Amino acid sequence: MDAKSLDQAAKATYWQDKDLSGARKLLEEGIALAREQGLKGEEKAMSYDLAAFCWTGWDEPGVVITAGDEAAGLRAAEENLRLAQELERPSGPMGNAWWMVGAYRFQEGDFAGATKAFEEFRRLAEGDSTRVLLADGYVEIARMFTDQTSEYRRICEELRSLEGDGSEYATQLETAVGVFIRRWMVESERRRVD
Repeated sequence: MDAKSLDQAAKATYWQDKDLSGARKLLEEGIALAREQGLKGEEKAMSYDLAAFCWTGWDEPGVVITAGDEAAGLRAAEENLRLAQELERPSGPMGNAWWMVGAYRFQEGDFAGATKAFEEFRRLAEGDSTRVLLADGYVEIARMFTDQTSEYRRICEELRSLEGDGSEYATQLETAVGVFIRRWMVESERRRVD
């Protein structure tokens, strides 16, 4: 199978079968093949998909994400950003790459690193008011977990008032917050018991 076929098979495995382990294996094989063949654009795209599939913030029903998947996702997010920079991608894909790195920094509890990545995503989103608000929402989520004042609620309300993707982006922000609050509460309780 060529890299593009492996990518398509991985997407079907993830979306139809909800099999992250199988999708991850196919994507890792495709990434290695694309790298070997010097297909950096395909390598970048598959790295983004791998990172997206392995991020717990989607709370995707039926998908089980292990610590190993999370680690693979973080590596893929960082590789996606490196390739976006090397290939000098335009602001849309470059912003997505920064967002993905920010999402993993947030997942790891590195709120300062997440804020910096989300701010870069915001800078690259200039000119697209809905994506700017989405970026602002992620910056504010990261600030919620530090001593800084957050305008998260206001941003979600403003996103919901917009036409187009605004409501979907507000739901994305709310889902991510819920996932990580539950996760950190469980981890906090586990540390307290230990």
